[in-house]
Amino acid sequence: MNNSRICPHCNQKISLRRCLIYLLKDSKHSIRCNTCNREIRPVQNPIRNEYCVALGFLSIYIPAMIAKNVYQADFIVAIISSIPFFVIVEMAIIFLTLNKLFFK
Repeated sequence: MNNSRICPHCNQKISLRRCLIYLLKDSKHSIRCNTCNREIRPVQNPIRNEYCVALGFLSIYIPAMIAKNVYQADFIVAIISSIPFFVIVEMAIIFLTLNKLFFK
């Protein structure tokens, strides 16, 4: 059984909405449990921020350069064509973060 997103006080699963609030903040900020209303905070960042930024940049840069150099596309067209790759990578980062999120 996956024990991620479990409140350490009441042992209930924390709602996805509350955990998505954590994604906008950092592990330094606390959130409240949706059942017992106690403040909890993540043990640590599940994925290092440097990796997330690097993957986000590379998911735009590599497809854009391929579109620009191989298909001789304009810069704007190349950036727009790389947006689906960026969305897929960001969704994977969010999924991995939420699966590795533990609270203390």
